[in-house]
Amino acid sequence: MAVSEQLRALANGMRSALGREGDLSRALSDDGRTQVDLFTLTDAPEKGVTTYVTLGVSERSLDLQVEQRDLRVEFVLSARDRSGRGKHAIEDAALTAIASGRASYGSVITEALDPARKGGERRHLFLGSSTALPLARADFADRIVTWLTLVPISSSERDYVRNNGGAAFETLLETAGADIFDLDRPPVA
Repeated sequence: MAVSEQLRALANGMRSALGREGDLSRALSDDGRTQVDLFTLTDAPEKGVTTYVTLGVSERSLDLQVEQRDLRVEFVLSARDRSGRGKHAIEDAALTAIASGRASYGSVITEALDPARKGGERRHLFLGSSTALPLARADFADRIVTWLTLVPISSSERDYVRNNGGAAFETLLETAGADIFDLDRPPVA
């Protein structure tokens, strides 16, 4: 897969915003046809937190328009995670989004975590707006790319999002003082 000019610009913007390099890896779909690159940064945004950032999800059109251009997304997931669960979660979410062409603010990727990789109750991923990293949207002639924060959530939290919306769930997380970096945090709904 050739690297597009947009992906190069996103990678350079990410490096500039974060002020450092991350470790680069590549995730492949089971059939090997779909891939996404993943930057891993340790101790970001704080000590003990590992942050994973995708590059490649935005190559897939979501059939969403903003300012007369395609709206595309990349994902960020930050977690106190040395076991690799966070990395597997973002890889699965990215490959799911690329395959389905669906990923937007306030949505939930259900049963996104590979059953062999599940640890604890968190099986779904909420696509939120707030990111602890200074990543700005990227404007290109044909598209706008924004960053969505992935938050592993329980089934009860998934139901809350479905019934009340993404903005209400983000408010609930904040009001409850939920530590979204904790993959095993207790549900807030």
